[in-house]
Amino acid sequence: MENKNQNFKKHSKTGTIISAIGIIMVLISVIVFIIVGQNKENEITNTKNELISKDSLTTKLNDTLQIVKQLIQTDKIQCVAYLRKGDKMPNGLAKYDITFSLTDSLLVSKLKSVGYYFNSPLFKPQLKTSIDSLNSFKKSYVGYGCIDTVRVYLNYKNLTKTDTLFFPMCEKIRIELPIQ
Repeated sequence: MENKNQNFKKHSKTGTIISAIGIIMVLISVIVFIIVGQNKENEITNTKNELISKDSLTTKLNDTLQIVKQLIQTDKIQCVAYLRKGDKMPNGLAKYDITFSLTDSLLVSKLKSVGYYFNSPLFKPQLKTSIDSLNSFKKSYVGYGCIDTVRVYLNYKNLTKTDTLFFPMCEKIRIELPIQ
């Protein structure tokens, strides 16, 4: 019987050691899993913050670029209103001959046409296109006021590309009054 007790004690010690090793391995696995999870979470957070920062910087740069492009490009367009002396619109307001054209001869040489889009139901048609490169793509109409923003479509000769400029007509219009 003593031999059975020694065998039992021997197996009991072995079972305890194996159980302890198993518990230690489970604990180590849990600790490794927690550490790896925290590292991945930190990595994801850092990547997210980096992307947000880059996106914010990209947005700011794009906004600045758009402002600079608009400032540069609106000076390439001119709008002049010539008063028709004594002539009035049906609503009683003074009548003007209003003319749009481009002022940049280098730009004019690259274009095949220019479209001026007037976002107002008073204009029929709203898109007025000029193919007259010899006269800097002039386009005229008779009217009595201005539109806050006129979209100007630049259609290039050798490209299928079209640039769109936003011309602040009311800000940039030059009114020429007849000499009395």
